[in-house]
Amino acid sequence: MKIAVIDSGVSEDYAENENNITNGMNIINSKLPPSDDNGHGTNMMKTILELSRSNKFENYIQLIPIKVLDSKATGKKEDIIAGIKYAIEDTKADIILLSIGFYYDFPELRNIISKAEEEGILVVSAAGNDSSSVLYPAAYPTVISVGGVTDGLELQTLSNSGVGLDIVAPWDYKINKDTFTGTSISAGLVVYAAAVIKNQFPEEVLSHLRNRIIINTKEVKNSPKLDDSVGFVDINKAITNENSSLVFPTQKEVALTLPIGKERFCIIDKKERWFKITSDFEGTVTFLIQNDKDNELTASTININEKKYNIGKKESLVFSIGKGVNYFSISTDLDNMNYLITPVLEIQKDEYEPNNKQNEAKMLSVGPINNSFYQANINTNNDKDWYKFVVQENKKIKIIVQSDTTRFDPVIQLYSSENKLIKKSDRSSAGSTEEIEVSLTPGTYCFSVNNDFSNNYNFSYLFNITYGE
Repeated sequence: MKIAVIDSGVSEDYAENENNITNGMNIINSKLPPSDDNGHGTNMMKTILELSRSNKFENYIQLIPIKVLDSKATGKKEDIIAGIKYAIEDTKADIILLSIGFYYDFPELRNIISKAEEEGILVVSAAGNDSSSVLYPAAYPTVISVGGVTDGLELQTLSNSGVGLDIVAPWDYKINKDTFTGTSISAGLVVYAAAVIKNQFPEEVLSHLRNRIIINTKEVKNSPKLDDSVGFVDINKAITNENSSLVFPTQKEVALTLPIGKERFCIIDKKERWFKITSDFEGTVTFLIQNDKDNELTASTININEKKYNIGKKESLVFSIGKGVNYFSISTDLDNMNYLITPVLEIQKDEYEPNNKQNEAKMLSVGPINNSFYQANINTNNDKDWYKFVVQENKKIKIIVQSDTTRFDPVIQLYSSENKLIKKSDRSSAGSTEEIEVSLTPGTYCFSVNNDFSNNYNFSYLFNITYGE
């Protein structure tokens, strides 16, 4: 089983004594070996190898170090993309481990992950360690995203969670006197589990294997940051359970969660079955439905909420949803049809829309210090919201924009009535609060708010405009 560990490399001293570690590649400097000058990559390999050795599985795995991170465990996105490309094209890896994350989605990363999927390579990625949103690439539909839990199966406080999380594993792992911690380690433990499970089901197609790992889990302690589809990795259950598909119950009261933004392999039959979508926003959910390769028919009929739809190779079905839990019934006219289903959320437009252009700027009133905040949504990629206000006399004005998600890096730009840029605020920090404070003369002004992570959307932000002190 070839496992590509895309990280900071591997210690030469450690690699020399391990037959399970190949030469690998240094993407940062191809003339040098993938030597680890940080230690993170080595710790990942130690975790996988020691766990394999303790369970007599070491003869089945081969670790491939691909160095994309420097001595500070930071890396250029171009090198990370190149490292994934190398793992796909040059190593013929079975599994890719990425203990690397970005706050933002970008096309090059999305495309190379799609390439791994096309080549049948399982990708496992850490969710992140700053108590925020699941990072990319872990948040992508076909990547197994891994969070960390305590010994008591409670979400570790630093583990990222929420939309996009698939599975959890131990936050820490001890080897002799050393204890390694973080969702990187959690992801490494899931990679070991995936290797064992894949070894038992070598012919299982990737979508089925991934589903087998994700749905055959142990229950974890309830948490508002975890939906009921997330469980603790369980090798024995995944191996002994013949079922690798999600089977929805026939009772609405026990409907299973279909997680937003993640692909699931589902079996649908003639019985009316139930699933649910949980959303923090009103909006629409698009079900990307694909006929599975196991289906003998290339087209079929599916019933959702008692309405019939013809499903070809791929279809997109759009439904309105409310804030909270939304229930859906589903069935087919045939028995045991297999589908890949991915729910994609688009939150509703806010009350200020349309205001994506400067000439559509919505008028606001300037309030006193500490007045209440307005709430608006970033509901499409490259969304830019425009607002305007009037100053009646010489005054200091303060504009504040904030959000509770690290997928938002706010940018504020303030313009005069002559469309001259007066001031810009951009600290280039995910989840930061941006503010502009400036003295203005009487007149009409406008300002824009946008996300510097232009491909990230589906969240709200708060803002206000007040007279300064």
